[in-house]
Amino acid sequence: MEKNQVSKNNMYSKMLVFFNNPDYTGIWAAFLVLVDDINLFAKRKGVLDDYIKQQQLSISGVTEDKDADVLSAEKLTVKLAKKAKVWAKKAGDKTLQALFTITKSSLSDMAASVSIAKMNEILGALNDNATALLAYNITATDTGNLTTFIVAANTALGTPGAAKANTQVGTEGVASQMVLIDDVLKDIDDVLVAEYEDDYGDMVKEYKNDRKIDNVGHFATVLAAEITSALTKLALEGIKMTIIELGKVGDSNIDGLAEIRKFKAGKYHVKFEGDGFVTQIIIVETKRGKVVKMVVVMVGV
Repeated sequence: MEKNQVSKNNMYSKMLVFFNNPDYTGIWAAFLVLVDDINLFAKRKGVLDDYIKQQQLSISGVTEDKDADVLSAEKLTVKLAKKAKVWAKKAGDKTLQALFTITKSSLSDMAASVSIAKMNEILGALNDNATALLAYNITATDTGNLTTFIVAANTALGTPGAAKANTQVGTEGVASQMVLIDDVLKDIDDVLVAEYEDDYGDMVKEYKNDRKIDNVGHFATVLAAEITSALTKLALEGIKMTIIELGKVGDSNIDGLAEIRKFKAGKYHVKFEGDGFVTQIIIVETKRGKVVKMVVVMVGV
């Protein structure tokens, strides 16, 4: 990625941690429009991460010609999306209306792997609104068939001589996905700040700080931890990581990742605590402008 894209993606990651902060999620839980936008942001960030992985692949000798399975999936996607677009328009959901505004030619112009990513996003939206879309004759059979087509298209994409993801596809995907992410973040900016700046000023202040794009030329001292359960081996959300001497705190997100940024480097006691788990204190030495990564396994009480 280019430097400005790296900086922007770092901001996205901070926003993801903010949106998963258990101290805040309850505040906007009943504000469904905001919740939907936050979920859309998280979904698009996941797609972006996949494109970044594609961008880092080194693949040669492959083509971008589309297999018949890809074309079949595109045809059905357009058919269902046209009807779903009418529903979204009448429901006043501009985000979904934009997603469902897809044509056969626009899908055809995309590289196969990018087209499949777009079709998966549309399929997810169809499944999320299955009940409402029954009135438009979009049934479980339709979405099931589309799922089958997309799976076949993915299989075809991975076979010799078929279309495959390459570095260029990832590069194009990163740029296009960042446009979509920026668009939904602008909506969140307007809604979240306007709704909560009076009653939850500190939260909004933190949101605005996390929303800033830091120049990648200025490296911050960072302590990052990947936190899992010793029993289940799964990521743990809501574990509090504290640099005791500094009083700085970071809570783990849904992926079990906790992070504390921008502090004076040195040797510190770092505490990990959460309901139902034994508190741990670990001595960690950080370095100026460097990211120190830790793997922490929490044991149940």
